[in-house]
Amino acid sequence: MRKLLLSFLVLIAVPLLTFATAQEPDILIFKGKNHDLFSNPLEQYFKDKSKRPQFWIAPMTMKSSNWRGYVAAWEIINDQLYLSKIDSWFCEPSIKTKDSCHQVVLSELFGKNVVDNKVSANWFTGKLRVPDGKQLMYLHSGYASIYERDILFEVQEGKIISQETVDNTKKPLPSESEIYQQELERLKKLASEQRNVNSTPTLGQKTKEESEPVLIAGKGFGRVVLGAKRKDIEAALGSGEFDGSKYDDVYFIEYPKEGIQISYTNKTDEAYAIFFYNKQKYYGNFITAPIKTDKDITWSSTPEDVIKAYGKPPRDFSNDTGNSLWRRLEYDQIDFLFERGRMTRISIVRSQCTGCKK
Repeated sequence: MRKLLLSFLVLIAVPLLTFATAQEPDILIFKGKNHDLFSNPLEQYFKDKSKRPQFWIAPMTMKSSNWRGYVAAWEIINDQLYLSKIDSWFCEPSIKTKDSCHQVVLSELFGKNVVDNKVSANWFTGKLRVPDGKQLMYLHSGYASIYERDILFEVQEGKIISQETVDNTKKPLPSESEIYQQELERLKKLASEQRNVNSTPTLGQKTKEESEPVLIAGKGFGRVVLGAKRKDIEAALGSGEFDGSKYDDVYFIEYPKEGIQISYTNKTDEAYAIFFYNKQKYYGNFITAPIKTDKDITWSSTPEDVIKAYGKPPRDFSNDTGNSLWRRLEYDQIDFLFERGRMTRISIVRSQCTGCKK
């Protein structure tokens, strides 16, 4: 129990490449107006550096909606991209108290390259995405939400070489699963770039296992682990909603925007079972989290794929009559539910749970 809880606290204490949480954007000042920026050019600055500093969104504080630990302000002046501010904190790692922290100033990172309180972003090559207009689809994942328009800037070594506006109202909206898969691939690429900065991870970097969290039977997924206290889980996920289900040993809390439901023990408020949903009946308001198990099982996997990965299940339930065709493959500490051939739920438990929903 202590080891699991410590692991959970470590995960929420460092920047998370978490695709299950919408991220706070940087700011782009363009033509005298502030715009949200769904890109993070500062991350590319550290790509070839020996060490990425630990940014804190507030003194000794991180949050899941800002894994990088800062909000950077950018400006486009005469077709040149400039960094004008980093809203963040540096803290003395050997002291580990809020009194050791101070707000970041550009000169600490860029020295004499700071001119008129700005730094030319000549290290950045790539695209900048600025959402514009009304939100057409909200997705609780990174910068995956879709707006009426996207203003795209093509940048070469800090120089704006082209600009285009994409009208998203003139094309069909992709499915949530397609968008989440795209966002997952983007974050995987970013995680790979971060791992290449140093062979030995610093506090601001992550190991392969941390950058690409997987669902592990009897343990958890990323920030959410079995055995953790509810207050610690909700420090990362936000407050949940009681669904009205309470048994002698556990009660159930829902986190629809994370696609997660958790049963907590009545006596200790510890996570006892975790449920992930994929448009299962009565859980249509839940997002479908783009999860993968440590045996490469995803929402698109078939019962045959599960059995190949996990072996013959100790309990194999099915109902092939009427319109409620379903099959449930129950293993020790992990459970897969299929409805009409589609996986709609994955559950993980600490042990065989008498209070788990059937």
